[in-house]
Amino acid sequence: MKLSDNIKYVDKMLKRRSGDRFKLIYKFTTENIAGYINVFDLKDKTLLTVGSSGDQIINSNFCGCNDVTVIDLNSFTYHYFNLKKAALFTLNYEDFLKFFSLPNNECFMPKNTYSIIRDELRMIDLGSLSFWDYVYDNKYWRYRYNLFHYQENEHANIKAFNKYLYNESNYDKEKERIKYLKVKFINGNILECNKIFKLEKFDNINLSNIYSYNKSNFKIKKFKNSVKYLTEILNDEGKMLVAYLTTSYGGEKIDSIDKNIIDNQKNISFQGIWGIYKGDESKDTVIMYEKRKKLDKRNSNVIN
Repeated sequence: MKLSDNIKYVDKMLKRRSGDRFKLIYKFTTENIAGYINVFDLKDKTLLTVGSSGDQIINSNFCGCNDVTVIDLNSFTYHYFNLKKAALFTLNYEDFLKFFSLPNNECFMPKNTYSIIRDELRMIDLGSLSFWDYVYDNKYWRYRYNLFHYQENEHANIKAFNKYLYNESNYDKEKERIKYLKVKFINGNILECNKIFKLEKFDNINLSNIYSYNKSNFKIKKFKNSVKYLTEILNDEGKMLVAYLTTSYGGEKIDSIDKNIIDNQKNISFQGIWGIYKGDESKDTVIMYEKRKKLDKRNSNVIN
């Protein structure tokens, strides 16, 4: 989407005229990324992922991935990631949390803090600078919460979900690591990669919780076909997060549909988001796929 179209659309959202939930921004992840990210082999590898809150990108970079391709239907995610990146460069740990994580019913993302990171944002991307300048200069700027999904953003949960926010030391490490991050954004549907990628391949793919939306809308067949194509653009021994299941979508109790998304899938459970919220043993599950290296038939026979 062109910057001019983004600005027209954000104007409607600030005036409370837009009801498109797919244009709303997630301030932070709604997944326990820290619970599953070590399943990937990310160091010095490539990653294809969704944009969302930008936390999939930043956490992967914290784990050593410097080459990320992002596909997201919501073109706002590009500008939001650049805002987070500018804030990482500019703000200390506590100020970063304060800037992004105040409750929706308060005037979060204060304008005076934005003015501090604005020069850094200018260096990162002039389009994103224009986007956020428009948001803050708009006479409806105090309704910025209209741009975001409602989330309970207690600091403890944000820190638990994100490795780069776990403590001040991790945050400072990411401030350095993100300098070397290369990100390519594509405004589109990650489930239509057959129309986007022909030759490019990736070491890792993260589909986040897209499956849950397709599952609830009974689009399972289309999702499976998309996943099958994604295996073709996954490098040998590469890993793909096929689905993230929260406790409410199955958790430890994987149903028959979940068990048959792709051959050779592996289910891995860990402390879930509700387990973190409530401090109990509730588990979330990721469905993982690892592409096995094809054997050369000429060398597959063992000679005794």
